[in-house]
Amino acid sequence: MSRPTLKALNMKFSEFTNVGFRIGKILTAIPLSKARKPAYKLQVDFGELGKKVSSAQLPANYTVDEVVGKTVIGVVNLPPRRVAGVKSEALIVGFPDSKDNVLLLNTRFQNPPIGSQLAEYGQQADEITYEDFQKADIRSATVLSVETLEENKNSFYIKLDVGEYGEKFAFLSDIDVETADSLVGSQVATLLNLDPEDISDKRYELDYIIKILQGKYHVFMEVGSAKSVKAFYIIQANCKYYGIDINPRMIQEARQNFLEKNIFDKAKVESMSFFDLDLSFKAFNPNEKVLIFLPFNLFGNLGDPKKSLEKLIKLSQDFIVSYYKINQTSYLARKEYYTNCGLYSLNYMEEDHQAKFTSSRGFCSITYSPEYIESIINKLVKELKVPYKLEIEHDSFNCIGM
Repeated sequence: MSRPTLKALNMKFSEFTNVGFRIGKILTAIPLSKARKPAYKLQVDFGELGKKVSSAQLPANYTVDEVVGKTVIGVVNLPPRRVAGVKSEALIVGFPDSKDNVLLLNTRFQNPPIGSQLAEYGQQADEITYEDFQKADIRSATVLSVETLEENKNSFYIKLDVGEYGEKFAFLSDIDVETADSLVGSQVATLLNLDPEDISDKRYELDYIIKILQGKYHVFMEVGSAKSVKAFYIIQANCKYYGIDINPRMIQEARQNFLEKNIFDKAKVESMSFFDLDLSFKAFNPNEKVLIFLPFNLFGNLGDPKKSLEKLIKLSQDFIVSYYKINQTSYLARKEYYTNCGLYSLNYMEEDHQAKFTSSRGFCSITYSPEYIESIINKLVKELKVPYKLEIEHDSFNCIGM
């Protein structure tokens, strides 16, 4: 992987899925006499994609016998490039060592089918450019610790040391505990510049929302909408999008985003506080069913939970409140998130029904237990004499304890 000299721009997950990573097996390796730096001409079997020729600067770290038969990872949808007289049809992935010689990225002790794609995504583009591939800031990292998520025993919270980039956290799923534990101390490839809106919790949250919306609601209204990045996906699900936020810069960026994506006719955002919201707001058309959404622990930042829930109930619309659970997994995820936002010297406190982060700068973010939230709702239903039945469901993304 190359080493960018400038800070890499964030990359959308949809862009990363365009990169055609495939599992291959090296069949032959022939030294290239014309190469400026010692290299091999390789023939690699990519299963159903067939055999492809590649070249790689491997002789410094691998003999021919060590290379032949080795399982490797290659990018198969880059345009052919001629290197030392060889037409290279695939890029074999590796990292530079201290002398800039290549160390191959491999599959450790696993034996995935030749030609298979990497987990979590499938190749979405027939061909990409080298510039497209170089947008991905992929770095070598050492696994420091692996912690099983309380909600899903086949999902793990991983702490990584990325050298000069510091410690990072990641999630890993769909592997067994023994394999996950074996990663401690090993080096892995990690994508550092994934767009924050595409981190796993946000993607699970969006998928969850889309499934609920389809065929049931006409309007999706997001409270604390920020840049309204969900708008495009909501409209793809055949719903209108309304956002409200109190940050003028965010609202301006959201509207610019609507223009660029040509969705201004179906996506709107207004400057408004949640507590100023009432049924006169234009999203509440009596002929259209609305789903109100409070995203990413916004509920825990609003202050009085009873006042917030009373506002939602009085709006007489279905609503989703997204919040963290109270456990070690969510504690680690919240701490990392707030630290990345520039909040340091955080204090953490757990009580019977809440977990609170505070700082000396006045920051305060609380998450509540679902039982506590439900108890408040049940009390409000009686106090307000709500004339309709209010059904409550609790769901977990099995990711960061939300």
